[in-house]
Amino acid sequence: MKYIYLSTILALVLISNHNVYATEYNAGFVEGLWFKEQPIFADQTNRIYVAIRNHTGNDLTGRIVFYDNDKRLSSQAVSALDGRIIEAWTDWTPEYGEHVLRAELEKVTLDVVGGSDESIDVPHSSVSNEFFVDYDTDEDGVGNKIDKDDDNDGVSDEIEIKNGTDPLKPEPIEEVENNVDTNTETNEENDITKKDSNNDRTGLERYLSETQFKNALEKTTDLINNTSNNLDSYISQRKANQSDTSNQTTEEIQEENSNQNKDIDSSSSSNPQSVFGEVERKLDKGKNEFNWQTVKDFLKHNLNVTYTFLLTILSAFLYRPILVQILFLLLILYLIYRLAKKFGDRRN
Repeated sequence: MKYIYLSTILALVLISNHNVYATEYNAGFVEGLWFKEQPIFADQTNRIYVAIRNHTGNDLTGRIVFYDNDKRLSSQAVSALDGRIIEAWTDWTPEYGEHVLRAELEKVTLDVVGGSDESIDVPHSSVSNEFFVDYDTDEDGVGNKIDKDDDNDGVSDEIEIKNGTDPLKPEPIEEVENNVDTNTETNEENDITKKDSNNDRTGLERYLSETQFKNALEKTTDLINNTSNNLDSYISQRKANQSDTSNQTTEEIQEENSNQNKDIDSSSSSNPQSVFGEVERKLDKGKNEFNWQTVKDFLKHNLNVTYTFLLTILSAFLYRPILVQILFLLLILYLIYRLAKKFGDRRN
């Protein structure tokens, strides 16, 4: 008898479980909420979408209700044929702040063919999404919370707050720059301080304004060009002087030889023997003495050629100011390197 009671109880449990599983319908929301526009910004109308599936074996009807922070947004009737997925949506203009959006599937009914309608419960009858809605003042697709320039006027929010201007209201660039200048210290109201305060320039350029840097570059270029022109003029004048000197020396030598020939002719006519003796003595003397004048002329000529060559190279180099500027920059870098090394060694 005892075993009969246990068998009856077990059969009832199995039957009840079968009934429970038999009433669990395959229907409800497919996935969470999604939106037409993302990210979502306050005061900008958007559209909320949901999708519902029906695999119950019968046609299905029901009602979808949308909520925002438990406030009802809209309600609409839906119907889905067996084996179908349908979409539903509603428009929504959010306010600034935290939001919990929710969609509920209510009053679900099966429309049985040839039978009466049957109200059912579906397992996935609710979906929700929680998020923060920010403003996008300049409508650039970036919320004010992470946008560094909310009004997109070219001046960051940090500087506008420091200057006492509204970071949400665009202002003319000239007015903002004037506010920046009036809020700095009195002894720093120049181009260098303005560049430093805006952090627009780095390195050595931060100590010079654009105007000062441009003027210095133009003056350096003019100085190089003037020096190059002066060198060219000097080289031309030097070549002309050398040519005149060479011509003059040639004429003097020819004149001297002519005078010597005249002296020899006059002497030979009076006393030929003495003349030949004098010539022989000069030849013997020339063989014994070293001609220093020839060496001096040779050295002078080579020095002049070398000097002229160096001036030509310098002139050609000065014709290209960029090379001088690069050389000057390398010199500055070398001096900085030497100073850094010196102080580094001293510190160690």
